[in-house]
Amino acid sequence: RDPLVVGFFTEHEGLREIMVRMRRILSPAGGADARVRPALLVAAISGAVLHPFVRDIDDQILREELLRMGRRYLGMPV
Repeated sequence: RDPLVVGFFTEHEGLREIMVRMRRILSPAGGADARVRPALLVAAISGAVLHPFVRDIDDQILREELLRMGRRYLGMPV
């Protein structure tokens, strides 16, 4: 809810397009679930990469773990 971040996302056309594409890819169906699932996943990833618990984990290892967990969350093959 940071006004600067919200403003950046609403004013930056490239980011808006990425968010629309991500939502279509992650949840092609309609309804509330189709909007909440990707929002929760994006929020979880955003929070995880900034969290002090993972500060010392190599970027590539963190990326692999996030991909594995994200795929599991979405019900995709791991």
